Amino acid sequence: MCTLSFGPAPEGYFVSFSRDELRTRAAGLGPRAIERGGLRVVLPIDADAGGSWIAANEAGTTVALLNGYRFQSAQAERAPPEAGWITRGRLVVELSDAADLGDVEGRIHGRDLWNFRPFELAAFDSSGAAALFSWNGIELLRRELGPADRPLVSSSFDDPGVRQARRALFARMVTPEAGEADVVRFHTSHDPERGPYSPCMHRPDAQTVSFTLVRVSAAAVEMRHRPGSPCATEEEQCVRLTRAGATRP
Repeated sequence: MCTLSFGPAPEGYFVSFSRDELRTRAAGLGPRAIERGGLRVVLPIDADAGGSWIAANEAGTTVALLNGYRFQSAQAERAPPEAGWITRGRLVVELSDAADLGDVEGRIHGRDLWNFRPFELAAFDSSGAAALFSWNGIELLRRELGPADRPLVSSSFDDPGVRQARRALFARMVTPEAGEADVVRFHTSHDPERGPYSPCMHRPDAQTVSFTLVRVSAAAVEMRHRPGSPCATEEEQCVRLTRAGATRP
């Protein structure tokens, strides 16, 4: 249950991510910098399962995960694995130190995905390349990502209906020339009304629980994280990494 947008930024790109979750889940832990595979990485943590939903590193690579609700019919064709499901958020942690998009692709194709429920994983790197890796429970598919794909959406409530509503709203609110500020306004919007179809989502059993913005430039990687529904809090946590090879202040 999430919405992901992206776009170009000076000397780089940005990725914005609204995380929608059941009200019964524990609040996620805000972003923190760690070292993994010789790279500094920044990511928030899922307090229930221990994985993450978005991560970026000093090489300029970002990965973000959406649940694959649109693949439920394919998933239904197979029984759960004997060992049980692995949390999908673990993939974000495993890929968080990928050097570039090619590294993400090599690793995810080399990973045994059979114990993961369906997902879509978006990956971006400092060259401007972007791709979506979709695991439907049976096979892994890959395609390039471009402006026409914005936003990526998943919902356990009415996946096709929510996707259609949010994409239509994005087309009205965000012109091809629009920048980060307009995309952020989209993510905090209650259009067409405050409820399950709005980007800032509210349902009796679930809601938008955080908003995360990643900015990647030639000099730095910055993750800004707003815990709670974007409409209800202005509190923001920020972690900044100097890009690998850039001059540190």
